[in-house]
Amino acid sequence: MTYKEFVKNHQHQLKTADFPESLWKTLYNKLSKDVFDSGKFFELAYNQNTEKLSVVSKKALNKNSNCFVVDHFWTAPVGQIRSQLRSNPKLAERFSGMTLIKLEEENELAIEEQRLKKQKLEEVMEIYNEKEEIKIEELKIDTQLLEEKVNLVIKTTAKPTLFQDIEFDDLDLTSFSQLPFEEIQEYSSISLWGTKILKITEKDLELLKKFTNLRSMWLNDTPLFKNMTNRISYLKKLPETIPSLELLDSKFTKNYTTWAVLKTNKITEKSIKKVWKLDLQERFSEFPILKDEVFKEFIAVQQLDLRNNKGLFKKPNLEVIGKMRVLRSLLIDLPQRIGINKILDLVSKTMPNLVFINGIEIREMAKFNFAKERNISLLFDSVFKHNQTYSYQADNKLTHNLWYVLDELGTSFTHNDNPNFRIIPFIYLPKMFTCSITWPVSNVKVDDVCTRNFIEGTKEEYLQKAKKAFVYDLLEEEEKKEYIKEIKLKYQKYLKGLSGIKNKEIKNENEKNEKENENEKEIKIDNEKETEKKKEMEKEKKKVTEKKKKIAIKPKFKIFTNWDLIKSSVTRKEFTFGDFNKFKNIKDKKTKEKMIYWNHKQINKEEFKKIIKNEKQSNIYVNQYKGEQSLTVKDLLIETMKNYFGKKYTEMIPESYVLSSQEIELFLGNYLEREDNKQDNFWIMKPWNLTRGMEITVTKSLKHIIRTVEESRPRIVSKYISNPVLFQRRKFDLRFITMIRKIEPETECFVYSEFWPRFSNKEFVLELLDDYQRHFTVMNYSESFKLKNVSFTDFIKQFELEYGLEEGQFNSKLLPKIYNLIKQSVIASRENAKKGKRGLVDGPYRAIYGYDIMLRWDEKYNGRQSNVIDYIKPVLLEVNFTPDCHRAVVQNPDFFNHIFGNLFLNEETHCIRI
Repeated sequence: MTYKEFVKNHQHQLKTADFPESLWKTLYNKLSKDVFDSGKFFELAYNQNTEKLSVVSKKALNKNSNCFVVDHFWTAPVGQIRSQLRSNPKLAERFSGMTLIKLEEENELAIEEQRLKKQKLEEVMEIYNEKEEIKIEELKIDTQLLEEKVNLVIKTTAKPTLFQDIEFDDLDLTSFSQLPFEEIQEYSSISLWGTKILKITEKDLELLKKFTNLRSMWLNDTPLFKNMTNRISYLKKLPETIPSLELLDSKFTKNYTTWAVLKTNKITEKSIKKVWKLDLQERFSEFPILKDEVFKEFIAVQQLDLRNNKGLFKKPNLEVIGKMRVLRSLLIDLPQRIGINKILDLVSKTMPNLVFINGIEIREMAKFNFAKERNISLLFDSVFKHNQTYSYQADNKLTHNLWYVLDELGTSFTHNDNPNFRIIPFIYLPKMFTCSITWPVSNVKVDDVCTRNFIEGTKEEYLQKAKKAFVYDLLEEEEKKEYIKEIKLKYQKYLKGLSGIKNKEIKNENEKNEKENENEKEIKIDNEKETEKKKEMEKEKKKVTEKKKKIAIKPKFKIFTNWDLIKSSVTRKEFTFGDFNKFKNIKDKKTKEKMIYWNHKQINKEEFKKIIKNEKQSNIYVNQYKGEQSLTVKDLLIETMKNYFGKKYTEMIPESYVLSSQEIELFLGNYLEREDNKQDNFWIMKPWNLTRGMEITVTKSLKHIIRTVEESRPRIVSKYISNPVLFQRRKFDLRFITMIRKIEPETECFVYSEFWPRFSNKEFVLELLDDYQRHFTVMNYSESFKLKNVSFTDFIKQFELEYGLEEGQFNSKLLPKIYNLIKQSVIASRENAKKGKRGLVDGPYRAIYGYDIMLRWDEKYNGRQSNVIDYIKPVLLEVNFTPDCHRAVVQNPDFFNHIFGNLFLNEETHCIRI
C-alpha cells in the first residue's frame, strides 16, 4: 500500500480522532514496516506510594513530534471476558502482572505450605505477645489524664441505643475497675479495643454482672486476649457470667441471637427481610453451632459466607442452612479428612436447594480448582478499570462493541486532567490489524511521567464525576463523600417527585369526596350502582345482537403482508391474500374492499401518513398502533409506567433507569443506598431496541455499569430479579400474546388462551453472571443451546405440584394477576397519550404484542407460609412488537386463525377479555 492509498483508506479514522496530519507519514512508515520503537523512548517505573506502575520518558519529546504504536494484548466481547480468563491461564497471568493484582496461589500443595507458615508465625507472635505483657505491667499510667479521656468519651458518645457502641479504644485502661459503671451500664456495646487490660478479677466479674443490657464487648488487641490461653478461658467464662453477652472479641458467644448477626453485618432491623448476603467469617468460637431460630429470620439471603470458622461443617449446622429457602451459594471451609464424595453426599442430603459451594457449582466440585475461580472473579471485577472499547458493524448491519486492554505500556499511563499524551484506537486495514496510537500533545522532558486523560471523550459533567469517583478513584476522600451525599439526596428527591397520573387522579377524587356530605355520598353511590347495572344490561343485549349479526354475516378481508408465517398459517375462508408490494396502488383506487396491512417491520411516521390518510376510514386496518413504542421500546416503557403509576411502578416492572442520560445519577443513588442497607446489587443492562436476549448483561460491578455508557448502543439498567420463582430450580418466564382491538372509548384487550413457558438451562444462583444459560431463558436462537419445550398445560400441572398448590390455583389465582398486569400497562399507555405524552392512540389499528412475564416472591414470603400462591407476584419484563410466533404455530397450527378471528371478526373464542 502506497502512502497515498493509506491516506485515502484511513483519513476518516485519523481526522475523526484529531490525529495530527503532520504525523500521518510517520504512522504510515511505522505500520507498513512493523516498527514498534516505544521501548527506545519510554520505560516503566514502580511507584511505592501508590503501588502502581507508571510510564516515564527516556527522551525529550516535543508536542506532535512523534507517534508510537501500542498493542492491544487482549480483545473480547463483554460476555466472553470471564470465560477467556478461565480458559487461558497465560492471559490471566499477564493481565494480573501488568495491573499488579495480587492473586491467590492455585497449587494446592503450595496453599498447604502457606497455611503451615501462617500457623508457625502465629505461634511465634503468641510467644512475643506474652513477653510484651511484662512491659505493659511496668507501664506508668497518668490516672488523672486517663479519667479525663474516659469522661470525654462518655460526653461525646450518643445516647444508648440497640446498636450504639461506647468506645474506649486505645486508652491506657489496665482494669475494668477504672470504668465508671454507673454512667455506662445502659449501653449494649462496649469497645476496649487496644487498651492495656491484663486480666479480669473476681471483682471485675461482679461489676460486669451489673450490665444487664450488655450484648457485645470488644477486647481485641488487649494483652488479656493476645495470650491464647487467657483468650480461650475467657471466651467461655464471660458469657456464663453475663448471659446477655452475644459478642466477645468479635466472636459470637453461645448466647448469640439475631442481634449479633445484625450488629456484625451492620444491618438494621427494618432491612432484615431484604438482606441478600451475610458475611459471618471468623465469627464463631471453638465449638460453633448455627441456631435455626436466628437464621430463619433472614428470608432473602442467597449467599452465606461462613469461612474461617473451625468445625462448622457438621450435619446439624448444615441442616439449619438447608432451611434457608432461597440460599443458593455457601462459602465455608471444607474438611479435608473426609474426601469430596462424602462432602457432596452430606450436602445433597442436608441442603438440596444449594447450587454453589465456594463459588463452584456443586456438580462440578470434584474437578474444580477453588483458588483459580476466586482469582478469575478478582480479575473480572478489575477489567473495567483498565479496558477501552470500540464498535464495529457486523454482516447483519447491527453495531457491536468490543472491549480491549492495552499492552503494558498503554495500561501503565496514569491519569491527568491536562495530559501530555493522547491514546486513540486504530485499525490498519491492509493487515486488519487493531492497535492504538499514542503521541505527545505537549512538550515532554526526560524523566517526565507520561499521562493521558482516562475520561477523554466524556463530555457530560455528571458522567465525568461518576467515572472519577467509582471507576478510576480520582476524587479526594472528602470530595467523594460530598459527591455521594449529593447523589443520594438527588435520588431521594426523585422518589418524592414520582407521583404518577393514576395517583393524582385518585388523590383528586378523594379530596372531592371528602368535601361531600356522607348522606349525599350514599345516594350518589346507589345511583351510580343503578346506572352501572343498566349500562351492563344494555351492553349484554348489544353484545348478543352483535353476535347474532356477526354469525349471520362475516366480512371478508384481503391481507397484505410481508410475514411468510401469516401467509402460510391463516387458512380461513374469510381471509385472502394480496401482493404486499402492490398495496399502495390498490388502496389509492378508492376501493371499499376491507384490507389488512400487516407489516412485519416497524412503520415510521411517513409510512403511516401514506397508508392511513383518514383516521376514521373503515376499510383499511394496520397491525401497528400509533404510540405503541410507549410499550415496545424499553426506555419508553419505563417512562410510561413511571408517568402513570409513580412510585408504584416498581410493583409492575423492575426499578429501571436510562444509562445514557442524567438518570445515571439516580441509579447511583439507588445503588449506594442498597449497598448501605446490605441489599443485593445485581443489575441487568439491556439495549433499548433489541430483542431475543441480544447484548443483555447481568452484573454487580459498578465500574462495568458506568463504563457501558461508552458503548455505541444506548441502554437501560434495571434491578435484576434476584428472588425469582423457580421451576425445577431454574429460572423461567412466560410469553403471553396480547391482542388490542380498540383503545377508545373503551379499550378492548385480549390475551390468547395459551402461553409459552421459556426456561434457563442451568440451575439459578447469583453467581457466574456471564453464564447465559443460567441467567437467561431465550434459547431458541442458538444451535448450541438446548431448548426445553413444555406445554402450558404440563407446566401448570408441574408448577402446582412443585409448590404444593391446589389443582386449579394457577388458573384461578395467578393468571388473573398476570392479566391485570398486562391490562394496567395498556391503560397506562392510553392515559399517557391523553395527557399529551407518548401513548397508544385509537384509530384503524389491530395489533398483537408479546408480553414477557416473570414471577417473583413477595418480600414477606419466608418459605414457611402455607398459602404460597398469595406470595407470588408477576412482573413485566418487556413488550415485543410483532413477536416471534413460530413456536406457537408449531404447537397449534390454528394459532393465527384464532388471532385474526379475534382482531377482525370480533370473535372471543380461544382468548380471554381483560
